[in-house]
Amino acid sequence: MGLLDFLKHKKEEEIEPYDLADKMKEIIIDALTGGDFEEELYRKLKEELFKDPLIAENAPEIVKKFDSLMEIFRYVQPMFKENKYKMRKKYIEKEFDPFLKFLKKADIDEVKRKLIIDDKYIEKTWRKAQKKVKRDPDEALEIAYILLEDTARYILDDMDIPYNEEEMSPSMLVEILMDHIKFSSDEVIEVNFKQGFLFISKAVEQMDMIKDKVTEPTEEFKLDAEVMVNIIGTSCLYLYKKYQFIKLNRAK
Repeated sequence: MGLLDFLKHKKEEEIEPYDLADKMKEIIIDALTGGDFEEELYRKLKEELFKDPLIAENAPEIVKKFDSLMEIFRYVQPMFKENKYKMRKKYIEKEFDPFLKFLKKADIDEVKRKLIIDDKYIEKTWRKAQKKVKRDPDEALEIAYILLEDTARYILDDMDIPYNEEEMSPSMLVEILMDHIKFSSDEVIEVNFKQGFLFISKAVEQMDMIKDKVTEPTEEFKLDAEVMVNIIGTSCLYLYKKYQFIKLNRAK
């Protein structure tokens, strides 16, 4: 894979160290949450970033210390016993946050880190959960939980709606979002859609709590997990596309 393949939407001259670091964070999180181990890309990103001694000095310790995603995985894997995907993701985000702020080359108090996702990210994460659901339904549910959280966060960030990132569950984020987004001019459709999304967000949290109490998943639990994963995947894709539609029509 070429170093720039993952940034096809950017011109080569526009690519900044921030973009490289943000992609590095993304592939580390993917490897730690049931996704692919893009070892060659990780090595190339690190090599490119570390050409600048100042950047290398300010890089996350986990990147300085390890030269492969597998080494990072082995280091992080024992850290968390419950909600491990969610906790691993938050751990890496926390590790990278100061580095990304440094690369922004702006006053640290003026930098607002926004989550950026797209429909490809949603589809890829959804597929990752689908692949896991038969063998590890608890892990598949955790991936779905994170996907719903990320989708709600993305829209709230893009709308510049404030929220407490550290303390907000997906249902809380969805509740805030439902107060700021309009799905339809038809009142009945509007009410039903919003109630539906609030129900879905509560259901995924309930399933997330149930999975921690299940020692050996039953066939019924696997079925429920599969249904929930697909409901969340469909809902997140709809939310993203509907928001893009709203933005486009607002701009006209």
